[in-house]
Order: sequence, then C-alpha cells, then structure tokens
Amino acid sequence: MNQLESCNPWPVIFRTKYDFDFENKLKGKVIDSLKASDQFIKSMNVPTLEKNGGVTSVVLSQDPKYSNPHEWPEFAEFKEFVMRSTFEVLRKWNCDPHVQKSILKSWINVHPQGAYTDEHMHHGVLMAVAAYLHVPKNGGNLLVKNPLTAYKFSEPTHRDYFSDHISESGLEWTPIKVETGDVLFFPGWLQHKTEKNMSKEFRFVMSWNMSYATDAQMEVAYRNKYSKYLSRNIS
Repeated sequence: MNQLESCNPWPVIFRTKYDFDFENKLKGKVIDSLKASDQFIKSMNVPTLEKNGGVTSVVLSQDPKYSNPHEWPEFAEFKEFVMRSTFEVLRKWNCDPHVQKSILKSWINVHPQGAYTDEHMHHGVLMAVAAYLHVPKNGGNLLVKNPLTAYKFSEPTHRDYFSDHISESGLEWTPIKVETGDVLFFPGWLQHKTEKNMSKEFRFVMSWNMSYATDAQMEVAYRNKYSKYLSRNIS
C-alpha cells in the first residue's frame, strides 16, 4: 500500500495514491451516472453545491434505483484500499482504528471549464474521502479553511497579514494541490471547496462519507435532504 503523508499545516488531511485507470475502466460508467444526475437536477430544479455547470451524482445517492459508486464492481478493489487506509488515518488522528467503520454514501462530481464546488462541510461524518479520478492540467486545487482562524485573529501578526491571506468571507483558505490518482482523507467538520477548473478538459472527483458503523443511523437525517425530489416522478 502507498504510504500516507500529511499534506497540510495541520495534521488532519492525509494523502495517498491509487491508479484508477479512469479512461479505460471507469469513464463510460461515470459519465452515464452523471448524465442521469444532470437530468434529475434539471427536471426537479435541485439546488447543489456544484456551480458554473458542475454536476453531482449525490442527488441520486439515496435513490434505490441507482447504486452508490462505492457499490460498483469497478471500485471493489479501491473500496478495500480505502478501508485499509482509513485504519492508518484513524491511528494518526489518535482515534480507535479497530472500531467497525461504515461507508454512508458516495458520489461523483464533474466540473467542466469554469465549474467548481462551493464551500461546505460534511455534517455528521467522521471522515470524508476525495478520490481524484481525473484532474487535467490547470484543473484546480482543493481549498480548505484554516481551523485555527480564531487563533490567528488573536495572535500578533504583520499588519498586512489579513489583507494578504484572508478571503472576502473573512477567513483564511489554504490550497491543497491535487492531481490524478490522489486520494485525500480529512475530517467531515473541515470546511472546504474547490478552485475553478481552468482547463478545457473535465475534472472528475469521487467523494465518500465514512463514519463508525454505530453512527450509520446519522445518515437517516440527511436522506431527507432530497426526499421531496426523490418522491416525485421525472416526466
């Protein structure tokens, strides 16, 4: 297994590598799933975090007619890889790695040129996994919000610090450079978003929500997020 490395100033985000062979093994099925998601989003006018033409399959993650990507046979080996990796990440977080873990749901985002994912966190989730299936050159990085921002406001800093490093929302963002094959693990509470994809090629990212198996029932609360749309038929 590839070695995990910390890729941020705070030891909460870890990165490893995986060869997805996206073009040959995954691209066709991924695109079909995203086309169905796009049709659903447009038919039901579903709000999502994907902006400027981005599409997400998360809107179908609770529909029994569609399987989550982590349930696809194409990701069977990757699923085992993730479960082994989460054991190591939990150890680095000083959590109990032996407790049984559960994949709550998974989905795939696609970003054409200019598209991005808006700021958010994964509520009620122990660990978020971001798998970069395909990232073209100038495809954009992950941005994470500094969890020590409150501390930064209280410490002595250079007078230009906030104008140079603080975003318009008043909080600092740190870029995490990503490329094809990267797999990132980070806590669900970490606020994050993406940069715009500036390439003419599409960016494909798969996300998983994970928790302790005893907390799996927490996902029930989030199933209702799109229930009013899923209960209606697409004409």
